[in-house]
Amino acid sequence: MSYQGADYINNNDIRTKRLRRCPLSVPGSSSKMLARAAVLDCDAVILDLEDSVAPNAKSEARQQIIAAMTTFDWRPKTISLRINAVDTSWCH
Repeated sequence: MSYQGADYINNNDIRTKRLRRCPLSVPGSSSKMLARAAVLDCDAVILDLEDSVAPNAKSEARQQIIAAMTTFDWRPKTISLRINAVDTSWCH
């Protein structure tokens, strides 16, 4: 069985292979879930601003994701941000 992992640069600037299993998707509107995702032993986290966030909560969700990304240590997770389509009013 072969394995191809994702590369990332650790603190010593050495490339390390690591698994990419199923990513954890977290709604940006839940500060509790964002905090929990940061400490879970998962490989990847998707911070979601799209379908999991109600239209009236999108602005606050953006601020919560910014706070979570600057407050918590996400290493060595891969972090992705799922945004709304660029042709919608919620993208900006």
